[in-house]
Amino acid sequence: NKYLGTDVLITEEVYSGVKDKYLTRFAGRFQLKGFEKEVRVHELLCEVAQAETSRPWREAYAQALEDWEKGDLDAAETKFQRVLEIRPKDGPSQFLIKHIKELRAHPHEGEWTGIVELKEK
Repeated sequence: NKYLGTDVLITEEVYSGVKDKYLTRFAGRFQLKGFEKEVRVHELLCEVAQAETSRPWREAYAQALEDWEKGDLDAAETKFQRVLEIRPKDGPSQFLIKHIKELRAHPHEGEWTGIVELKEK
């Protein structure tokens, strides 16, 4: 939550148990400090019945994240900016735009995986 500016993050395992009752958005794949495996992270948003009000920015974020996962950072950045036009304080979009800028300054070595490595707790 500290990095992404979110209130509640859950793992893929927890998501599978609550997906019928609560609306989430897939926030991305992260490798947490001290862990060897990636963690698929979802942001817990609201009850499913309230889904329609957040649809535009959730769909825009999903499209941006898809470009991120493919390694198309220019397209991802443009689409994350679009999310911020709809939802100006969207923490995950702000975080990934900042991460894209850092990657431009210090390019990723090796094969692109789309996993964000968090080096601090």
